[in-house]
Amino acid sequence: FYKLAGEILKDDELNIKQQQVDLASGLFDKQGQFHKQTNYLPDIEPVALNDYNSRYLSLFPDNALAGMKVGVYQHSGVAREIIPDLLEKLGAEVVKLAWSDHFVPVDTEAVRAEDIELAKQWVVEYQLDAIVSTDGDADRPLIADEKGEWLRGDIVGFLCADYLHIDHLVTPVSSNTSVEQCALFVDVKRTRIGSPYVIEAMNHYIDDHSASVAGYEANGGFLLATPIRINDYLLTALPTRDAIIVLLTLLHS
Repeated sequence: FYKLAGEILKDDELNIKQQQVDLASGLFDKQGQFHKQTNYLPDIEPVALNDYNSRYLSLFPDNALAGMKVGVYQHSGVAREIIPDLLEKLGAEVVKLAWSDHFVPVDTEAVRAEDIELAKQWVVEYQLDAIVSTDGDADRPLIADEKGEWLRGDIVGFLCADYLHIDHLVTPVSSNTSVEQCALFVDVKRTRIGSPYVIEAMNHYIDDHSASVAGYEANGGFLLATPIRINDYLLTALPTRDAIIVLLTLLHS
């Protein structure tokens, strides 16, 4: 959930729980289940999608991924059409893989055995340089190298931060300790597990007037807290889990 200022935090959750919300009884059937209605969704509004795509098409040079052949593991992820479109516009050759009509439980922190085997098969069958994907709601990235090895989310997080020249980095206590050992950042702040805690710590950095602040979670979700200039482009802050920035920066680097 979001406010105008960004993702809700723990204090907001406490306030939400204290609210009394009245709903019309006609919305529910005799078993207390919400009625399944038809034709209640509005028409698709593409403004946010267009802005999001422009954010990354402007960040990278023209044909930044030219010469790369990338597999997109589509499954039932909501970004399964966005990712191939972005990759092709950045010059990559795209192979679409395993589109599904049914929900596929892709967990970026615990990749299924069948997905591990599929990735190794796909890189050989299609001669791929990489495979990219996300979890179902597309806020967590999943990327495999040219050998079909899926990379850990808490590794790709700080590789993305390095590409973006981040100085002050926030990550939960569950993330890999390579982030400190690599010595790529001015400092690293550890938090409790959960994006609200990461955001809260990033806000403290901002209050202290720290430049180039970002965070990531062990699942790979990346949060950019401050605007930064990279590739001669001013990338605006997006302090909520973003999977696409991780996939694109790693492919480009």
